Amino acid sequence: MNRILTIAVTTALLTSSGAALADHAKWSGFSIGIGGGGGAVVHDLTAVPGTALPPGSFDFGFDGIGGEGVFGTLSAGLDYQINNRWVIGAFFDYDFSSIDTTINLSVPGFVNASGNIKLDDMWTIGGRLGYLTSPNTLVYGLLGYTEASFSDPTLSISGFTTATVSAKLPTLSGWSTGFGIETLLASNLSLKAEYRYTELDKESLGTGIENLADIRVEPSIHTGRLSVNYKFNFDRGHEAAPMK
Repeated sequence: MNRILTIAVTTALLTSSGAALADHAKWSGFSIGIGGGGGAVVHDLTAVPGTALPPGSFDFGFDGIGGEGVFGTLSAGLDYQINNRWVIGAFFDYDFSSIDTTINLSVPGFVNASGNIKLDDMWTIGGRLGYLTSPNTLVYGLLGYTEASFSDPTLSISGFTTATVSAKLPTLSGWSTGFGIETLLASNLSLKAEYRYTELDKESLGTGIENLADIRVEPSIHTGRLSVNYKFNFDRGHEAAPMK
């Protein structure tokens, strides 16, 4: 994961330093992109008493249960260049993923559980604010709303009960933030490298044993992504004033 992010950022920086474009590029316009990257999903799990047990009889937390994998992404964006230095924009991303997390939990004398949770896909809509370090290179931050879908996990549970349970995990929502760098490769083509952090709401797994234990999951997602973007409707009818 760290290697993927490092390679993505380094590639964008090297490309930006070697880009040979007109001195006064304009950033206003619509864009579409395709790319991919690597990511890690970290699940914080908690287990509290179910309806058949006294409240407070147990409270277990399992933090940092994670898995890594790769994903592909499709994106669309709309940017407006405010002046020679600042750009604002809106974006929509759809990611299709193969990030799978293996779960192995053990509370001696009480319960053992194993299974897996796979991130299938997620989408994010949001905005970004960028600063032009040169006419062709934009450094930006972003903030957005995210929804993520996971495959329904199958859990093998033993201890206070022995069962194979097909849990139900609803679509989870949350927020995303991150930063990136985008550089123009040609008049209508750019390369973008980005790190993004996503935190999703806590939800109960529909395990069917809620009378004994309510198992809740709260995922967070780290991604490093690289995409190539094609830009439409750029205003190149006049040159921008020199950057100051």
